[in-house]
Amino acid sequence: MNKFQKEMAVNSSLAKNELNRTLKSLTNDLVLKSNPISPRQSVENLNEIWDGVFKIDFEISSELENLISKDPVCISALNDFFGEFATNSVKHGKSSKG
Repeated sequence: MNKFQKEMAVNSSLAKNELNRTLKSLTNDLVLKSNPISPRQSVENLNEIWDGVFKIDFEISSELENLISKDPVCISALNDFFGEFATNSVKHGKSSKG
């Protein structure tokens, strides 16, 4: 595989992952209103979407996670943040871990 083909494969993978992330985010926004998830689960979901491309390492205290988990708006904002973080890290920083 030449350099151009490798770049196309990476860009194709990024586009696919971004579409999957967007779809999952929209779905999550609907689900979160009735069934909020924890920040840890949010990161695990993103790691599944970006599997093989990018991985987010995430640590949070139990107390903070419990507080955030009770606020669907906060969870939705964190989903958006983590998704943008992963996308921008890979797209602009050629990163594989965050």
